[in-house]
Amino acid sequence: MTNAIAASEGLDGCWYGGQHHPGPPPVRLGVRTDGECVVIEVWDAAEGIPQPQEPEPDAVSGRGLVLVEALSAYHGVELCPDGSGKTVWAIIADWRP
Repeated sequence: MTNAIAASEGLDGCWYGGQHHPGPPPVRLGVRTDGECVVIEVWDAAEGIPQPQEPEPDAVSGRGLVLVEALSAYHGVELCPDGSGKTVWAIIADWRP
């Protein structure tokens, strides 16, 4: 979520559902489960695919995708075909206590 919020800063509108929406774009979070795994999806209106970073040990940011990779069984990014942003998703398997 933090990466999506940061990626959306400075945007003054977005396309969603085939319509242009002026103003700061929202960030959308989806969480679902089938009882076996949890799927987490985060949508933002920014273009471009996020890249993992290698921050300095004392840096206060830059670890988001590294954490997603470490905690998920699978993860990825899908660009919206209509150019309305992207969804970063992760599948968390064996999540039950």
